[in-house]
Amino acid sequence: MTQGELDLDGGWHAGPLFVANKVRSAKRNSTRMHGVWRRLYERRATPKWADRSAIAAMYRLARKLTAETGVRHSVDHVYPLVHELVCGLHSHHNMQILTLEENLKKGNYWFEGGPGEQLLLLEGTP
Repeated sequence: MTQGELDLDGGWHAGPLFVANKVRSAKRNSTRMHGVWRRLYERRATPKWADRSAIAAMYRLARKLTAETGVRHSVDHVYPLVHELVCGLHSHHNMQILTLEENLKKGNYWFEGGPGEQLLLLEGTP
């Protein structure tokens, strides 16, 4: 048999004519790709009218509170950037500063009552 000919068995090829190479999409939950996806979501959710200096000030204030108190603080989006029911904007109007523990408790949850009610429901206090 010469190169380029198919090995036919009874007129049919014995195996597949080609092998599909499966390409996996990037894993969203991998540590390495987390920052990439996060920046992509923030860029898509930032409106043109957003005050970038106010957004940067929120992150600076969170770092300052962390340095002063020794408790890690983070900037939280009141309405999550990615959610199946509601999507918030990456704007200083949609941000609040929480301790890292409170922010991790809240996660990607959103409640209709707003940010104050969110924390009360997560803490279990009426």
